[in-house]
Amino acid sequence: MGKVFCLYLVLMLLTITVSLYASLSGINRKTVNVRKEIDMGFLCLIITATLYHFCDYAHYISNIVGVEIRDELQLIAPSEVGDDVSQEVSSRNRAF
Repeated sequence: MGKVFCLYLVLMLLTITVSLYASLSGINRKTVNVRKEIDMGFLCLIITATLYHFCDYAHYISNIVGVEIRDELQLIAPSEVGDDVSQEVSSRNRAF
């Protein structure tokens, strides 16, 4: 799934770049096709909003998972693991 999401992210960034270029390149031409430039600008805004929603939701989920990982780390008994693992768990609990 990670590869699919990375491909989706790259395609969205490529679509934003191409649609923004198509929208802004019409400014330099003498024949202006307003309909096409408005459509490309609208496409750029839609894809940008989709990308924002995608990244915002990923941030939200990572915060939830971080809390669950912190809770699981607190359940590790220091007597069951070595000193180095115990110190790492303690430092990670302070980081969250």
